[in-house]
Amino acid sequence: MKRFKIPFIVLSSILGIALIIYVLLGFHAADNMFYVPQVDRVSIAEILDQSTFSQEDYDLLYAQTGIAQPMVDLLQQHSDFKSKMLNFQSNYFKTQNVIQTKMTPFTNIDKVVNENGEVIPAFELAPYENGYIFLSKSTYTYNWRHGHAGLVIDSVRGKMLESLEPFTLSMEQDASWWAYRSTFKMMRLKDVDQEYLDEIASFAATSMQGIPYNILAMKTNKTIPTSTHCSHIVWHTFKHFNIDLDSSGGIFVSPGDIGRSPYLETLQIYGFDPSKDW
Repeated sequence: MKRFKIPFIVLSSILGIALIIYVLLGFHAADNMFYVPQVDRVSIAEILDQSTFSQEDYDLLYAQTGIAQPMVDLLQQHSDFKSKMLNFQSNYFKTQNVIQTKMTPFTNIDKVVNENGEVIPAFELAPYENGYIFLSKSTYTYNWRHGHAGLVIDSVRGKMLESLEPFTLSMEQDASWWAYRSTFKMMRLKDVDQEYLDEIASFAATSMQGIPYNILAMKTNKTIPTSTHCSHIVWHTFKHFNIDLDSSGGIFVSPGDIGRSPYLETLQIYGFDPSKDW
């Protein structure tokens, strides 16, 4: 009997630690479901009437709309700039009912429902172009909020490159579905022109589809990886152009690692804390 005492104690300790970690991850998953703005809503109409903005103006617009400076500058070129920004502000401060929905038997996605329990878009996507990166914290498995990542490969048709779940291949997905997630972050490379982003998107569209999903896919120097997952396929696409988006430098890459990359700039957030990278 003594022979089994120590292994039993060790096994019980491991299971106990695993249970504690699971419970703690559950609290973390719940706490990061959706960020509610911590500032009061104020009028931004007069600021939007200006032809130029100070850094203080940009900061206020970001806190009130989730639209960051680079996207403000892009939107300002359009005739409906003011109405679009006011609409973004309205959505940004809207009270939302966020619930868990099933993606697989093991993975959940947080989405927004109306008073009838119907899943609805949570917000409006800002205009996007090829090569832009979409990120979300709304996906989690066994209380591990790993999030999701995708890459715009055809902005005209509204298509993303995504790697979704086990037993599937990387493929095109509709960008519009990202508006149904309760958290969202749009990013792009800093200090590059759109022609370069188009080249990145073209490579992803022609070479990175049809790759088997593997949550444990590791970094590789191969032109085309043998397996991938959501953040891995985004990382691998940019690494082909000698851009390492993994801010952690580990053997695995997560959406959070990409979201913290110093090579990227934020364009739009929703349900994210604007004071944090992730």
